[in-house]
Amino acid sequence: MQIKDFLFCDDIRAEIGNKHSLMGVYGDELNFASQPGKPVKWPMNKPLGLFIKLIIDDSDIFDSIKMKFSMDNYDTRLPEVNMPIDASKITKRQINLVTKMEPLHIPGPGKLVVYLSFLKQGNILETICDISLDINER
Repeated sequence: MQIKDFLFCDDIRAEIGNKHSLMGVYGDELNFASQPGKPVKWPMNKPLGLFIKLIIDDSDIFDSIKMKFSMDNYDTRLPEVNMPIDASKITKRQINLVTKMEPLHIPGPGKLVVYLSFLKQGNILETICDISLDINER
């Protein structure tokens, strides 16, 4: 199993023909701009969309994915996202997962780390943790 694409964005919209439009796509960082004399007020809630393209092989047999989030330097509980996998959505050994999250509680600047766990009947088969987003105040 391989993560081919993992994109954070502001919003995801469903289009005709099983397509999606991603609005406000971020690179490796999410910057919050402070105004002169007005620093960014932390914590804040930020809605995020996630687009994930997975390349799988015949040995990858899972029925759901759980995403967990953590931020370094903060002892805060961030949400988990559970995504059931519809086998009919697997084409050419790849899966496109699209989700719009509830606003994510961001306690302050740091590194947002995403853990993807692949499950079969509730049991974790594998966890991947090579996805992160740097959150900065500029």
